[in-house]
Amino acid sequence: MQKLIAKYGLAAHLALLAVAPLFLFPFVGRATVSAVVLWLSLQALIWLVLAPSVLQGERLRHARQRVLTATFHDPLFWALVVIDCVAAVRAINSGITLAYDAEVSSWAISSAKFPIFPGSVGDEGVFPFVAALAASILLMGCRHALGRSARLSFLLLASSLAGLAAVVMHVAVYVGFPGVRPFVEFAAGSFNFIGFVFGLYLLTGIVSLFVVLENGWNAVILLPILSIGGNAAACFSFAPAYLVLAVLAMAVILRAYMVFCTSRVLQLLGKIKIFLVGLAAVILSALLVMVFLPENTLAARLAPFREMVVFSDSFWNVRRVVSAMAFKSWISHLWTGTGLGSFMFDFRFNATAEDWQLLPRGAVNVPNGWWQLLAERGIVGFVSILLPIGFLTVSYVRRLVDSFSDWSMLHPASLLAPILLVLLGAAGFVDYSLFRPEVQMICWPVLAISALAFPKKKKVEKNG
Repeated sequence: MQKLIAKYGLAAHLALLAVAPLFLFPFVGRATVSAVVLWLSLQALIWLVLAPSVLQGERLRHARQRVLTATFHDPLFWALVVIDCVAAVRAINSGITLAYDAEVSSWAISSAKFPIFPGSVGDEGVFPFVAALAASILLMGCRHALGRSARLSFLLLASSLAGLAAVVMHVAVYVGFPGVRPFVEFAAGSFNFIGFVFGLYLLTGIVSLFVVLENGWNAVILLPILSIGGNAAACFSFAPAYLVLAVLAMAVILRAYMVFCTSRVLQLLGKIKIFLVGLAAVILSALLVMVFLPENTLAARLAPFREMVVFSDSFWNVRRVVSAMAFKSWISHLWTGTGLGSFMFDFRFNATAEDWQLLPRGAVNVPNGWWQLLAERGIVGFVSILLPIGFLTVSYVRRLVDSFSDWSMLHPASLLAPILLVLLGAAGFVDYSLFRPEVQMICWPVLAISALAFPKKKKVEKNG
């Protein structure tokens, strides 16, 4: 029992931490979600320190020492400490809001408590800080504390739990629960959709199917049905057509490579299982969409595919105008930005009469996430987001180069990093969804797992 807990207990806790917001957001407020994720982060941290994966020939105390040594010698760990501190300052440094100046009889945007530091509107910075802290624990856990089997089990557990959350959200939509209404009704000017998060878990779910069959985990063969079918349905239900198509394109590439690996690695029975599980996942996805979505919502989701129109006629005009406003806001606050969640105020002061006619309900997000990132968080926030991805990309490229000498077939998990990077980079030019804190909580650990999916470089012993 101790061996089982040491091998998979930490992976289970990390998976629950990564997926927790998807279960909570439809039913409780952001403050409650932040509190729950914070306590789950503490619990996961305790597991990370006390019960890491024990490698062959190790004792538990040796595993703890190995993990702590590797973590403290990792430059990425110290970069994460700085990033979390910046996020904490942004959460504390609130106070940005609309204020009426009686002397000049006009409205203005009040600055944060400490204008020279990164700020936020109200409590907008609290959950991003908690998510950054949780993502750091998830990243370090997957990078140093989990063994190979435990890392792959994390992909399976996280994608399966996300699939279960997708089923719960569809049931909530069916019964008319008000908390899921914002996820179904796409507000004008939001460009921020939780369905994109489920699309990322769909990609990890496809890899988890190969993991189950590769390792002979027949007892959990039904979990990939949930991880693929549930997440695919949620991506379709809670994301616009352009994000669905982007995720689908990446899923097809990943699925094609998995089929190729299957033909080389698995026997006939394994190939049959992959086909049956894939078929069951498609059936589950179709049932969730057709049974639980209201008819008008289903018709709205299918309309872009029937009419072959992914973007509306006004989308590019809106993108051009709002992106220009974001650029103007960033130039005036180059390093720290105008504050997290402040663009809805900037829009009111920078929009002209023609702009109001173009987007009469105002804008909450920019249909170009990169510009909004710069506008609200400045260069400091831009670096904070991209620095961990840069570290992980360098690690991935180095291990990829080392794997060339073996000429062995790459594990499907090794394709997750480039697929995620392409998907996130492309989505950022038309949407703000990739900067959701939940995306950060799954992308960082998955990028680390993808880099570690390459076979270790064999040491060549020299004969004396």
